[in-house]
Amino acid sequence: MKCFVVTPPGFESETAAEIREIWSLLLDPSARPHSLPMPEINEVLGGLELELEAFTAVQLNFFLKTASRVLLRLEEFRVRDFPKLHERLKKIDLRSWIGTGDAKLEVAAQGSRLGHEGRIRETAAKAWALDSETKSERRIFIRIVDDQCVVSLDTSGEHLHRRGVNTLRGAAPMRETLAAFCLRKMMADVPAGELKKITLVDPMCGSGTLLTEAASLWNGNFHRSYAFQTFGKQRLPQLFSQPQFEKNYRALPAELSPFAAYRGFDLDPKMVEISTKNASVLSNSAGSFRFHQGDVFSPNPPVGELSEKTWVICNPPYGERLAGKPVGELVEALLRQWNPERWALLLPEKDVRAARALPVGWKAEIPVKNGGLPCQLLIGLRGEKP
Repeated sequence: MKCFVVTPPGFESETAAEIREIWSLLLDPSARPHSLPMPEINEVLGGLELELEAFTAVQLNFFLKTASRVLLRLEEFRVRDFPKLHERLKKIDLRSWIGTGDAKLEVAAQGSRLGHEGRIRETAAKAWALDSETKSERRIFIRIVDDQCVVSLDTSGEHLHRRGVNTLRGAAPMRETLAAFCLRKMMADVPAGELKKITLVDPMCGSGTLLTEAASLWNGNFHRSYAFQTFGKQRLPQLFSQPQFEKNYRALPAELSPFAAYRGFDLDPKMVEISTKNASVLSNSAGSFRFHQGDVFSPNPPVGELSEKTWVICNPPYGERLAGKPVGELVEALLRQWNPERWALLLPEKDVRAARALPVGWKAEIPVKNGGLPCQLLIGLRGEKP
């Protein structure tokens, strides 16, 4: 089947790299490692197109950390009137996929004779005997652009950034997909054996998203459920509805954590409590987490027990904690307190120029958006020339 993996704009190449990395971990319907060749991946703005067996495609939900959704293309056709739309939609055997119950219809139309999205929704609901107003987590996407209609079935359910780990949040939480992207860029050129010697520090950790995401970056996400687990057995074998089905992924060790340890600091004692509770969900790595109340700008903040080497990653709360504190003071404090080999800062565009002017070596600058705000991920390296 044609499969579309939805990504935040700009993440396409990173998500394609993830697919190549986890390809050998996926199973066949007999719960054994599959032997399928790697499909061609076509990168388009906001996602990836590839052809996969449905059973293989749905497993991407477990392992992709920078993706938003995994969709299966059910049908694609040209249409210019509503009777024809109803006829073509009715031919799609939707019930063989979703079984009984409802699914929410997500409709978008642009540059088409069928521009009335409400009527498109009503037509589809009638063709498939669905409640057009349902709030079901299962979704069918209907997109009509220039009279070309694409019907896709969502296999993810909740957005994939909802890992089922950071259930307690702060005031302005960072999306896990963005955290994974930043971490992968920071770690890109470092062998796994070297990462195991490093303590990862977040001096303004909030609810702990960067640290919990780092600890689980190489593991499958089995802390939540997915829409495809409710699909009919004539379309998907019922492996994924069995208790503890994840034990079939024998290639995954019980504990696969990139770094030696994880240390979080925050000025707010409530956030220290929240981040500690969130990290406790990751039972395999819980012992490697430590969270402390502390101020990065203090002359003597609690540094905590560190390993042989230290990295620092930080998503400072723009306009609040740093009010009156230039970005230079933040970088100076991070380097003074932890003397990291490598550091990464996610900064809004307005602070990037000041960061560039600092007498430190920036290895990379990567444009991203955080909650719609244009930002740059700046990665520094000890010994890199300014």
